[in-house]
Amino acid sequence: MIEKLTKGLKDKIASFDISKPYVWLLKLSEADFNELEVCLNDIASANGFSALVSPQYAVETTIYIAEWYKRKYQSGNSNPLVEKLDLEVLWTNAGINQKLYLYHDDKGDKRWLYSIYVLGGLAIKHELGRNDNLRFLKGLCRLYHGEDYTLENLDEASRAIAFRESIKRCHSLYEYMQEILNGQMPFDDEDLKNAASDVNLFVAVLKTANDEILKVKFRFEWVVTFSPDYTFMSRRLNVLLKPEEVGGGLHQYLRYDKVHLWGVPHPETQRHLYVYIRFRYNEKTIEPSTMDKPIITYLNHGVNDFVAFGVEKGVQVKHIPATRFNKIEIIVKDDDGNEYPAQSVDAMEYIQLWRSDSICNTWTSTQNAQRETALLFTHPCKLKDATIANEVYSMPFNDSRFGISEIWNWVYIYDSVTFYTPQRREICLYNRIGYDQITTRLYSDTIHYVNGGMVNHYYIDDPDISEEPDIEKLPLIFGKEDIIVRHFATKDDILNARPENVTTAELIEYKQPNGRFTEWTSVSEPSYGEAILRITVKGKLFLMTVAYLPELGKNNPIVRDFDCTAIRYRTMDGEEKNYRDNIPLDGKVLAPTLPIQYGEDESFFVIDVYRPTLVKEVLLDGSIIQYLKKDETLDLPYIYKDRTQVNDFSCRGYQAYQCNNIGNIYTEDFINISGNPSIGEAAMNAWRMDRRFMGNLLDAVAPDCLVVCFGNSQANSSWDGKNALFWNYDVHTDPESINPDNEADSKDVGLIFQDIRHSNNLSCNLGLDIDNDPWAWDDIEESVLKCFEVANTYGIYFFLMKPLRDLDIDKIPEEIYKPLFEKRGGHLSREDKLGLIRLSDELGFEWPEFDIFIDNE
Repeated sequence: MIEKLTKGLKDKIASFDISKPYVWLLKLSEADFNELEVCLNDIASANGFSALVSPQYAVETTIYIAEWYKRKYQSGNSNPLVEKLDLEVLWTNAGINQKLYLYHDDKGDKRWLYSIYVLGGLAIKHELGRNDNLRFLKGLCRLYHGEDYTLENLDEASRAIAFRESIKRCHSLYEYMQEILNGQMPFDDEDLKNAASDVNLFVAVLKTANDEILKVKFRFEWVVTFSPDYTFMSRRLNVLLKPEEVGGGLHQYLRYDKVHLWGVPHPETQRHLYVYIRFRYNEKTIEPSTMDKPIITYLNHGVNDFVAFGVEKGVQVKHIPATRFNKIEIIVKDDDGNEYPAQSVDAMEYIQLWRSDSICNTWTSTQNAQRETALLFTHPCKLKDATIANEVYSMPFNDSRFGISEIWNWVYIYDSVTFYTPQRREICLYNRIGYDQITTRLYSDTIHYVNGGMVNHYYIDDPDISEEPDIEKLPLIFGKEDIIVRHFATKDDILNARPENVTTAELIEYKQPNGRFTEWTSVSEPSYGEAILRITVKGKLFLMTVAYLPELGKNNPIVRDFDCTAIRYRTMDGEEKNYRDNIPLDGKVLAPTLPIQYGEDESFFVIDVYRPTLVKEVLLDGSIIQYLKKDETLDLPYIYKDRTQVNDFSCRGYQAYQCNNIGNIYTEDFINISGNPSIGEAAMNAWRMDRRFMGNLLDAVAPDCLVVCFGNSQANSSWDGKNALFWNYDVHTDPESINPDNEADSKDVGLIFQDIRHSNNLSCNLGLDIDNDPWAWDDIEESVLKCFEVANTYGIYFFLMKPLRDLDIDKIPEEIYKPLFEKRGGHLSREDKLGLIRLSDELGFEWPEFDIFIDNE
């Protein structure tokens, strides 16, 4: 039936070279493809699908498959001709060199179909339908330009492998892209006639993706120094240079065409190019001094490129601004001082780090699946799981030039960590090895782990040398069912990957004293203590050292008995033990855990078990002021949130909850903003109506016992025993102590409020306005700044003062910030800064809107 094909098509097929089997070189037309498809369908109908892979038709079938993917494939469709073929036989009978053109995945499996797919080029309809802002095509272009890049984070793994290998080996896809990007179209003329055709659209988006990648010269890598024992962290930024293709190879040059894409009009006329780094918050430059000195100086090479002497792979920026920034820019200046933005990258509120191979306590943003990993995040991000809140280390960065930054939070990722971004996007980060993650079941409601999922093993190697035990951290299991295996569809998509499935290992073996491994079964298991396991996952072997301890029960290896305030567990010799705890409630903060020791002498394990109680400790300014029993709730006035902590012992474990994590209450979800003239007035009315909200509405991980309000209800506001103050809003006077019961009537205008600076309880009385309009009094010299300072000094809500809650937002910089800044001689105190930040919350604005940036240090 092949003989019935038109001569033109037969000639094209005859020109197919199996030593260079690139189907796109044939430049088949739409008519050619349709003709070939009809022919192969007729052959399959007459002789069965197996005939298509026979030596007689194998080449034609291979050409058809590659061309079908190029022309017809898009996400979700399939081809019955392809699905019913034995592709291994097809490859053999087509005679194409399998050693060269048949690609394998990381496990060694042969990718028969996708190795044919790439012989046709790319699936045009599929690429046009991705709607991913060119992420995938830019990934291909990065590979094409020699970057060490993997596509598994952007595409189905098997297909991505074929794409990557075809480009890496300069095979079909490399030459296909080379022709397109060099303007030599590997398509039939009919496909190119219509400017709006899929082919022309595809060529345009590929070139656009390539242009964007060509602009990219720099890659950023964070290097962070961290230890739980440190007071500060430090950070540096590596600006790494991408090599460029010059003279047929990759060299560390900067080509004219890239510089031209940055906007430099005539690169060849420039003697030098100077590269600077700039940190910005939105459109505001944070630290102009970084533009004083270039980080790289390029000299015109005089051929077609620039060269930076003394720079091999990149440079390190050793000083990072302490003020918050959300964008990093690379700026290039020419000989005349003209600036050109070369590249920018968003600075996230979070970053995943991996322990460096070389330097102790040094971590890097470069992915390394074989190393320990951790999450670093700022305050706006929130952990989803409250049980790991006690494993968070909080400390700022310290820079010798720029000073101390805001507080960042650090948590080790043993298994996984889920958190919310400031935009409430939920992200889960995993600790895994390539496509797989081997982890252990965590009993987080009972055990306080170290480093995210470990326990401490104390051992003495040689008592003759030292009797002081060394400490190692090991994952803990109570049985082989505690070994968990997760498989991921992609190898390295850190932010977006989700496990495809969670299974048990195919085989778990343990190391015997003789050094040999034997299978862990119901009748053969390792001895309790440190165990070295060999775990088989999809044919691959992984070694894992664990702490293997006896369990009390299948689902409860250690039991917290709340009725008896006791911990029950099984010792190394199999004995059940009952440890009675004493909960004194004597005003001293309880240690959250009790150490349970397994083993003794030269090798033992210490498991920190949460104490078996359901009591809640309420702390104000670090001291316990109240205990809550199991079902009692705590009414927390919002003004006290930065001073209050709730230590919550619960069935889920233990949480030391810092109430300053509570979200913003001044939003439409909680107060009637649209129905009031100002946010301050809305808050006042919500207080008068005694509005109360469950704390977990303002923060998902807040304890269930927490109820947030503005203060004492209007009916329950009492000045008995409280320090009441009166102020008449006059800039020349200060607040004075007052007895509201018999002195209020003698006052003409002003506000009676409570001094809560040194309060030993969570009382917050609703203020009393003696007159609604102080500015109407001629003998009062009003001052909005003085209102701010009085409210900030005595710790009360700013909106209690009518001048502040009625203030036009646009006037705040002129009325408050600038005069305060001048009054302080250009150096705001920490109390000033915290007050200004709180003012923006209470009145509903953000300081960066006015190009004002305030840190809280």
